[in-house]
Amino acid sequence: MLVNAGRNPALVPGEKFVRLIKERFDDEFTKVFGIEPDALTANEAEYLVGFKSIDAIRNRLAAAEQEIDRRLRSKGITRASEATASGAHADKGVTPSEPGVRIPTQRDR
Repeated sequence: MLVNAGRNPALVPGEKFVRLIKERFDDEFTKVFGIEPDALTANEAEYLVGFKSIDAIRNRLAAAEQEIDRRLRSKGITRASEATASGAHADKGVTPSEPGVRIPTQRDR
């Protein structure tokens, strides 16, 4: 999920947005995200059309990753490297930074 709390209730993106993403970012979009522009939700497509270059998207992605890490660390949680993550936390990419810190699972929700 690339967009949280989007305003558009539609799931399928408009043709205009998909076309703009394909024209603006070409094949690099698929290389960066590993998905085709057609596979985006309407909110994701509308958000990404606002970027002028693939580098701008990369920069925003890096900033978001840093913000996520900062917020998790403030709660005593660190993100695990995908190469070393294992067990119940592997799918979340997080591990407790202290042995006593418990990360909620799907069962807890």
